[in-house]
Amino acid sequence: MRILNPVLSTLLVVGLAACATGGMSAGDSVTRLEQQQRTSSTSAAVNRSLGIAYYKANRYSEARAALETAAKIDPRDGTTSLYLGLADEALGDLSAAKAAYSSYIQFGRTSRVRSQLQSRLAALTRKELTADAKTAVKQEASLSGQPGNPRTVAVLPLRFSGADTTLKVLERGFADLLTTDLARSSQLTLVERSRMQALLDEIKLQQTGATDAATNVRAGKLVRAGRVVQGDITQVDGSNLRVDAAVVDVSTSQIQGEPAQATDQLEQLFNLERKLALDLFTQLGVTLTVAERTQIEQRPTRSIDRKSVV
Repeated sequence: MRILNPVLSTLLVVGLAACATGGMSAGDSVTRLEQQQRTSSTSAAVNRSLGIAYYKANRYSEARAALETAAKIDPRDGTTSLYLGLADEALGDLSAAKAAYSSYIQFGRTSRVRSQLQSRLAALTRKELTADAKTAVKQEASLSGQPGNPRTVAVLPLRFSGADTTLKVLERGFADLLTTDLARSSQLTLVERSRMQALLDEIKLQQTGATDAATNVRAGKLVRAGRVVQGDITQVDGSNLRVDAAVVDVSTSQIQGEPAQATDQLEQLFNLERKLALDLFTQLGVTLTVAERTQIEQRPTRSIDRKSVV
């Protein structure tokens, strides 16, 4: 069964059909192409055409083998990369599919297909993250018993409370900013925010209500993080925010040191986040180098337009 959306499938069939077979007619059979491949095994065009024929016949493993051969002979051929990605995806090898699609984006000639594949890559990344999260939850018993590295840190979405519900987007946005700044230290390894969110989403499917402190610790164990950063964003009044953040030891579920806290206007969100990040480094026991601190303190954007948040 084909797995691409109808728009992309149409582009592949209509936009590339003429060049995909290296000049052969659409009626060329797999048998004929196999015969040609036996006599021209080093021809990129022949291997490519055979791989495409196999793909269209739903013989995905054979398609991948032929297309991989073509790609080795001519690694800059976009059509080969495209169909190799299709075959990889049909076989469930999302990582290989992403690599092949990326190659088409680099070398392929059809801008509409490149645009479609950009979106497809994002979708495959989400699919990969979801699959990884499901696997982690299934293996929770074994993963939870393995202590995480204390230098591996996961930043959880902060909880927002306030009258202006449009500011709820800050829950993930603020966590993204903290993740970026904490990752500037060479002493820490930050768990990717997208990976963390996929895991939280999977856990949430199995329970009712919003995530809580216990869920955060559970998620930290599943990604083998030694510590997690969690906190709250409170709308003090119309334009002022207070952010509280704490470092939690995953193995003990205990808060380390005193929670970090900062208050400022929404328009000064980046300054607010920067202060929190610097305080969190202290809680994490990290001494920044001069260069690392300079990177954090010289964030280009010093204020935020309220409209950009909502």
